[in-house]
Amino acid sequence: DNWHYLRDIDVSNASFPGQEKGSWSLRVFTDGGYDIEQRIDFQIIQSDKTEVWMQDAEYGDQRLKGLIPDRRNKFTKRITTSKIEAQSKVGEINRFETDDTTYLVYDRELQQQENEKANFWETV
Repeated sequence: DNWHYLRDIDVSNASFPGQEKGSWSLRVFTDGGYDIEQRIDFQIIQSDKTEVWMQDAEYGDQRLKGLIPDRRNKFTKRITTSKIEAQSKVGEINRFETDDTTYLVYDRELQQQENEKANFWETV
């Protein structure tokens, strides 16, 4: 039900906000929308991991350190995560995955230690 012309979106930063879990596909058409050029089928699944926003974050030594909300919902509790198992980036939001939690950090809130590579992302 939803479609966009590629010329009208930033194809290097496209997203699907608010899509429900289930089967989806991307289809690229030529000739005004009549001939399919490419089709990619994918699944959106619900994660069993808790998502936590982090501020004033630093990534290094395979761990993330920063401020998370405490009970009063203010960013005042400083933590060090367990080992980061996967990282990805969508737009300006960085996703750090541990075994049970996903930490979300805006670019402006993230610093990396000098010994880490600046571009370690693999977009999923």
